[in-house]
Formats: sequence, structure tokens, C-alpha cells
Amino acid sequence: MSDPIPTGGDSVTYTIKITNHDDKKNSLKKITDTLHAGLSYDCNGPADQLTLPGAEPVDIVPDDDDELCGDYGGVDIEWGIPGDPDLLAGEVVTLTFTAVTSTNFGTYCNGVEATPDGFDNRSGATALVQIGPIDGLCPDEAAVVTKTWTSVTLTATDTSVSPRAYTFDIDFEIKLDNIGTEDLDLKELIDLLPTGFTFGTMDFSGDITDAPWKVQTQNSVSRDEVTWRFQSPNIVIPSGTSQTIRFSTTANLTRGDYRSDVLADFAGGVLPRNKYTWPTALIEVRDIFNVSASDDGGDQLSGLQLVVSDDAGEINTWTLD
Repeated sequence: MSDPIPTGGDSVTYTIKITNHDDKKNSLKKITDTLHAGLSYDCNGPADQLTLPGAEPVDIVPDDDDELCGDYGGVDIEWGIPGDPDLLAGEVVTLTFTAVTSTNFGTYCNGVEATPDGFDNRSGATALVQIGPIDGLCPDEAAVVTKTWTSVTLTATDTSVSPRAYTFDIDFEIKLDNIGTEDLDLKELIDLLPTGFTFGTMDFSGDITDAPWKVQTQNSVSRDEVTWRFQSPNIVIPSGTSQTIRFSTTANLTRGDYRSDVLADFAGGVLPRNKYTWPTALIEVRDIFNVSASDDGGDQLSGLQLVVSDDAGEINTWTLD
């Protein structure tokens, strides 16, 4: 967002970034942005712009744009993507648009989703705008779910295979922030671990220490899925507070990038379906090779460090003596 603390009534520019983190192509059919009450689509602002991979930005008009003008009651802005383009693994699409802020003091939130996956690709409350001198909470129910790794320990390396194989002990934390004015009831939490990761034990330093209800392998993607259920009773997260879950994993990996997917299911209320974190908690594994050249006397003439992430590599350092 261009200005998180604008003057009330000013326009702000939002940038939506969509990345295909899958290892296969996916079609992008529609982008939807939810402007919460107090924000209105700027019909008099600069044209919305869509940037597809390898292309220049082009103007794009949302569906039913005439009905969006002056509506501060909370609206869904939908952009149909021309041609339903396929996004290859790692490709990025951006979309920018402007909205008019309220003149009333307060904090205003935003949410975005991408189709074909719909609500399962929903961002939760994000891109907060503060009007006035005091920050605050989003109206009604709003949640942000994040997962981060907290420690990584290399325990074994096998250089006899190609690519090299590594074993790590990796600790994670999932944090659930209630940034809304209403209390939230956490009913279920699902963590789809990256390929090669195995759930270990709970870390009792977290706020939530319940053991998982179920740990199973999703055979379609060869990934372990960890599920916590909180039904007797739900976990209550009061307005303006957060709860954490911490746990350990063991990972047998080769070079590459590894991400998790987390879904938090809040019981009742107005939150639509699950809150999806998007692929998160990135772990990067690289093969590193140190290469040198020496003369007949054994004196080093040159050296380089090669960092390999997949089938290609890049030179990290280069020296000439």
C-alpha cells in the first residue's frame, strides 16, 4: 500500500502480488479484493493495472465498476483476467488499484483471494490503513495467521549421492493474531508440512500445547499433514491478542525451496471458511562447492564458490591471485 497512515479522504494505492508457488502451472481466472467498510473503490483514480509475467502493464477494469463508486459499506472488487493465463512455477502477477479512505478515525482492513482456488487462497485481513493519530483494530472479526521457522540445525550430510542429502532438525511457530474487535474461537488448525518433513514433538513454550489430533500423509502430494482440533472447547483468542503453537520437525532434504501451507478454521462468526496463510515459512537448501585452481608449485591462482539451488547454480564469490 502506498501510504498506511493517510489523511482521511485521501486515495491510497494497493498492490496485489500473486505468485505461483506450485511446481506445475496454474491458470489465473479472477482476482478479488475485499474492501472493508470505510473504504471505497476510487472510480476517479488512475486506471487499474495488471502486469503478467514477461509483459508490460496493461489497464484493466473491474467487473461492475459502475456499482462500486461511492460505496463505503464494504465491497468485493472482482477483476476477470483476460484469457485465463497460465502461470508457470515461480511466476508472478501484480495488480494495482486505488481506493478512497474514510474521513472517520479508525483502522481499515483489506483482503484478497485468487481464483481458481477461491477462498482457500484467501489472505485474511491485511494491508491495514490507519486514519487518525491512534492505531486500532479492524472492525468485526479479522485474523492474521503466520508460520515461521525459529531454529534450524544440520544433523547429517550425505555427499555420496547427487544431489547431496541433508538431515535437519527444524523448529516452527504458528502465530494467530486477532486484529479485529471481536473475539475469535479457533476450531481447527491444519499445517501441511513441506515434502520431506516429519512432525516431531510439541514445544510447551507456546500458548497452545495440545497434541495434534491427527498426523497423516497426504499421498497425492507426499506431504505430512498435521491437524489440531479444539472442540471441547474451542481456543478463544480475545480481541487484540495472539496465540502461538510451537513444535519440532525432522527434515530429510536435498537442494531446493520448501514451504508450508497453514489453514486456521475459526468457528462461527463472519469469517468466510478457512484462513489460508499462502505458502509460507520458506526453507532454502543449497549445495555449496568450493573450487580452486593451483599452479605446479601448489600456489592457488583462482578460487570460486558455487551455490546450486536446482539444476543450475550461481557463483557466490570469485577470487584471482
